[in-house]
Amino acid sequence: MRAVCSFGLKARPGSLEPWSLEAQIGGMDAEPSNGSPDLEPVWQGGGGPLCDAGVVPMSTLVLPEFPSTPGHRCVRSPMSEPDTVCVSACQTDSGSTVQSEGELGPSPASGPILAIPDVVLGDDFSSGSLSVGDSNQKRFAVSASRQDLAPSTRDLEAVGMAHQRPPALTSSLPADVQETIASARALSTRRLYSSKWKGIIPPLVFAQHKDGECLHKSTRDFDSLSDLTEESKVRYIAQRWEELGLKDVQVTNHTALLSYPGPALSTITDISGNQCYLPIGVRCDQPFASTTEPFAFAAYSAVGNLVAEVVDIQYGSPEDLRRVQANVTNKIALLKLGQSPLLYKLSLLAEVGFGGCLLYVDPCDAPFGNKTFGVTLNPGGNPFFREDASTAGRDSRHNLTSLLVQPISASLAKMLLSAPAMGQGRPCIPMAMPSASARKLINLTIENQASFKTVHNVIGYLKGKTNPDRYVLVGSRHGSWYEGALADWGKSSAVMSQIIASMTAQTRAGWQPDRTIVFCSWGGTSLGNIGSFEWGKDNAVVLQSRAVAYVSLHNPVRAPGSLQAIASPSLQQLAAETQKRHSMSCSRGGGCPGRNVSSLQTPGDLSFFSSQLAVPTVEFTYSEFPKTERALFLSEAFFPPESSLRETLDPAFKLHESIAKITAEAILRLATDPVLPFYPLDIALDVQNKLRDDTLSRPDLLNVAASLRDNSAFFQSEVMRPANDPKERDPAHVRMLNDVLRDLEKSFLIPNPPLGFYRNILYCLSRQTPRFSILKDALEVPWHNNVNQSLTLVTSAISSADKLVESGLDLFENENDIPQ
Repeated sequence: MRAVCSFGLKARPGSLEPWSLEAQIGGMDAEPSNGSPDLEPVWQGGGGPLCDAGVVPMSTLVLPEFPSTPGHRCVRSPMSEPDTVCVSACQTDSGSTVQSEGELGPSPASGPILAIPDVVLGDDFSSGSLSVGDSNQKRFAVSASRQDLAPSTRDLEAVGMAHQRPPALTSSLPADVQETIASARALSTRRLYSSKWKGIIPPLVFAQHKDGECLHKSTRDFDSLSDLTEESKVRYIAQRWEELGLKDVQVTNHTALLSYPGPALSTITDISGNQCYLPIGVRCDQPFASTTEPFAFAAYSAVGNLVAEVVDIQYGSPEDLRRVQANVTNKIALLKLGQSPLLYKLSLLAEVGFGGCLLYVDPCDAPFGNKTFGVTLNPGGNPFFREDASTAGRDSRHNLTSLLVQPISASLAKMLLSAPAMGQGRPCIPMAMPSASARKLINLTIENQASFKTVHNVIGYLKGKTNPDRYVLVGSRHGSWYEGALADWGKSSAVMSQIIASMTAQTRAGWQPDRTIVFCSWGGTSLGNIGSFEWGKDNAVVLQSRAVAYVSLHNPVRAPGSLQAIASPSLQQLAAETQKRHSMSCSRGGGCPGRNVSSLQTPGDLSFFSSQLAVPTVEFTYSEFPKTERALFLSEAFFPPESSLRETLDPAFKLHESIAKITAEAILRLATDPVLPFYPLDIALDVQNKLRDDTLSRPDLLNVAASLRDNSAFFQSEVMRPANDPKERDPAHVRMLNDVLRDLEKSFLIPNPPLGFYRNILYCLSRQTPRFSILKDALEVPWHNNVNQSLTLVTSAISSADKLVESGLDLFENENDIPQ
């Protein structure tokens, strides 16, 4: 049973003092308690009462079942000590009355009750009980603490909101929904849960599948396609999405040059001992069978053979290269993976004259160091123009570097280095070539091949209602480095399908997002994000003006580690809040882990949107936290998955289910929040953090960064928040505000960064010592950009962002509120 309480607040004309509280239940008057009602006035500013005379009608409240208590003003409700009740609008008709549930017709109240301390409406609430706000209201209702409660610019069916005390939640709500509502932040436009009640249903669908059976079955279905051609996979995915309810699903085709292993495996021959080795470390003349060894190659490497001396350069940093005293022209570098982007390190090797490179992982940095692996040298997209297709058959040397590059195992690297140990001891002793070791000559032979083929993408649209020309992109992939039983793309596609299923189920019930959600399944990801880059370049003009955010499902569960998020500074706060609400330790009453969100460069299809377009991006994943900074960027390598780990990583699919729920919530916020959940102050603080300990920081640079911080703080303040300005009621102004928030990161795009670096300089290369990567490069590699040029680029980017924030201030300036 549930009680229906209708309230009317009588106020003296021209006064804020309430006279009395009238309550009706099922058409019968409730027994009021003695004394005046403990309702504080709802009011903003001067100029007269919200409604000048008579009853201020408020929307009907449907309350969850509660035991009755003597003295309740409304029987079976928690209203015996009512707190501030906030309404979004009202009528001034003094003769209007509030009807009981048995007499429901068009509600005389013109707006829903947005917040009340002890009430959260359940999922069985009748949506007809609350009506739409009056667009003619000239002032907004605020709480006694003067926090704004702006009316929504769209229909609002019901809102549950926690205020000061824990809410009384109906038992029909899932636990994670109760936690979400209870932990809702301050009452403001961004922080209020101001979506329709049905709007928060999509992620809740996952709560009904706690055993992960749907994800498990979907993963099996996708894994069964691994031996098929990409065309067959694409047809299946497109058909699946249509069956799930997406009405507009398209397949795009892009011709690109793809790199493959050669007809024979690469070899490394020790000249002094005349002994030939395969990259795994076994001799060429030994019988050896492996399903993964053909994939141990560097896509788009130069091909041929090179006889040269091996040089130990450790991680290939500028400091490591300075320690090499000898002439390195046409020599072969032994390079550890990690610490910096691989393409950046290889570009340094080519610039100083190396002719080849053998890549390996030090076992001190990762337990899988003795495995062979694959890498791509493609920075993104089709590396050659389509007209080159006519020459592909005649010229097999379609490479992206002058270097011969080959990944090898740590055991082979130990032999070539003459190292005394292979990542052993406590603490672990890194592998290195002894200073007294003899020169070692090798013959490196690489036989990669390339051909032009078609890469396919699947694009599905869930059209928005209010702003259909604003896009929230969600990306997964349908390919991987390894094929057959070792393919690892199925779980990414399964999570994507589950999210689509949850949202399309709600569209059939009448729900629709405010902004269009674009679901993308990319092809050619492992060879350099070819599908996403080519589709993005073809649609760059549209995406630059309409893409709101990109949410990645590149690799949801990488290892049985902690929940982590990679997010651009604009979305770090959203990522942290969503992460906390879904943390298993938090939900079980344990200590919540610290904020585990960073803006590191990361591989995957999101790189086009974050680096080339500066679209705010976010990706949630379960993975192991890197033990040291040296272990960063090891994810650039493709290691063969262990069969035992595949079976034990997430057998019940609880981790994948968690990622699905977290990602769905983030998508929903981005697609439905009236004001985008982007925070300019986070960008400003991130900029100052990068400059804080940088020796290159100059006074003019620090001054413009301080100006950005001050303007961003003011932009997010109570004074300037557009919810306090009547113009918010104009959707055009809210749209302009969102465009300012969306475009802020675009100010930080720079032209022609060093190879391997993002164009968006807000992304960094280190967790422990964040700094602008181009300043670090200018200091360490002066022939790339001199220091003054790099400082000018950074200063210009910060100044551009500052001017954009100022334009937002001008857009919503309120002369009565802004101090002179």
